[in-house]
Amino acid sequence: MNLKVICASPSLQYMELLKASWELLREHFSPIVLLAGLGALPGIYLVHTMPETALESPPFLLILASALISMLSYMSIIILIDDVVADRKISLVHIFERASARLPLAITTGLLCLLRLFGWFLLLFIPGVIKSVRYSFSLQAVVLREKAHGEAIHYSINLVRGHWWSVVIAGICISLPQFILSLPFAASHPASGSVTSLLLAVVQILTTAFWYVGETVLFLALEELKQPQTILPPPPPPEINE
Repeated sequence: MNLKVICASPSLQYMELLKASWELLREHFSPIVLLAGLGALPGIYLVHTMPETALESPPFLLILASALISMLSYMSIIILIDDVVADRKISLVHIFERASARLPLAITTGLLCLLRLFGWFLLLFIPGVIKSVRYSFSLQAVVLREKAHGEAIHYSINLVRGHWWSVVIAGICISLPQFILSLPFAASHPASGSVTSLLLAVVQILTTAFWYVGETVLFLALEELKQPQTILPPPPPPEINE
């Protein structure tokens, strides 16, 4: 897939970003939704099966397991999208192995990001928001570029530098389907009815899959945008025959 259309101008092309994300999801629907579903199901299970009193203080181990499975799912989709864009052969077993190998570094890098953001938010809210956007591609840097900890954070900061507002607007665009499709369920309790719960779970899985794809396409597009443009030398002047 050619990402140059997303970077056709000095800023990002948001409609092209959405179009590319949708095409990737549509063309590779089964593996992407399978991975997104595996990541979302533990959290959905917690919300839909535990009584309301338990939701106020759910078991720590269940939350931890759900978070790890969700992260592993996201990492697997990141690798899958990168393989598709690079026109590499898709193997879910190989993808899962690569994601699992990077999981410990992803966890420690994520904790470092949270620690730094916590410090910024303690100081002032606005600097915390600015930093959170700058750190937003640290996971992709860990998974795809074999960075870790501060190196991964700085890789993300360099990608976002000069494109902070573009990244914010692109993030809003990618999040819109999840926001719009979740509105009909806003007034209902997740465990209020089996049909409602099933529909909400499907919506969550599909919109989360789209968001995962969109964030990874955005990361790859920013890398494309940051690459130095090749300037061809001017053609030699025509020879004058005397």
